[in-house]
Amino acid sequence: PGSAAFAPLAKVAQTVVVSGSVSPTTARQIRFAEQRGFDAVAVSALELATGDAGVAAAAAEAALRILSEGRSPLLHTARGGESDAGAALDRL
Repeated sequence: PGSAAFAPLAKVAQTVVVSGSVSPTTARQIRFAEQRGFDAVAVSALELATGDAGVAAAAAEAALRILSEGRSPLLHTARGGESDAGAALDRL
């Protein structure tokens, strides 16, 4: 296996995170980010997949509001395996 080298990133005041993983590791990362000031915004993967434009618009509005208040939004469609919508998505 190879290895990758990345230049260090500069610190920023805010960032936007979007997550769709049902991994337990991702769930821990979301909790970690929340404990450090990120504002989590739950977004329904099922409603997004059915084309509900209102869901996407509401998520974008929430993220913009959080940013305007000087914080960082973390939009997520899952918080680990317990929120896995894969089977329902497969039925669409």
